[in-house]
Amino acid sequence: MSFYRLTRGGLELTIKVRPASNRQGIEISAERMIVSVKSQAEKGKANEELIKLLSNKLHIPRDRVRILSGHFSRVKKLLIIGAEDKMVEELLSHSPFSQNRKTK
Repeated sequence: MSFYRLTRGGLELTIKVRPASNRQGIEISAERMIVSVKSQAEKGKANEELIKLLSNKLHIPRDRVRILSGHFSRVKKLLIIGAEDKMVEELLSHSPFSQNRKTK
């Protein structure tokens, strides 16, 4: 099972979030994506940091990153609106994400 799926609306990601981490980071393997954020999982702070981190890494506006499900869960389904094949390639390549490594 893959953590991403390209749809008509964009790129759907299923990710696990680690709130209250010592540093921000993204870990990617063939099967999953884990995003560490510094914010606590309260009052939407971790969700907002997650959206900001992904939009910065993908060089897209924040309003193109939406949480579809899992607003109150560590496992979330996201939609990157208007994503194309090129974004999938970028996601799986070394830039802007590093497979099996954390980014600062």
